[in-house]
Amino acid sequence: MVGDCGAQGVLIGVTNRSIPGRNNTLCFSPALIATADDIDAITDAVDKALTKVSG
Repeated sequence: MVGDCGAQGVLIGVTNRSIPGRNNTLCFSPALIATADDIDAITDAVDKALTKVSG
């Protein structure tokens, strides 16, 4: 998931608040000057990555 988003130009990270061994919590930290288009790009990348993972 993280790698798929990175391949699309969106860097995300996992947190240590996940279920052990699952890494099921994502950390989003967009720039404070992020535009609506930037947020759309982030959500699109995550949507595509989740679709790929979940089938």
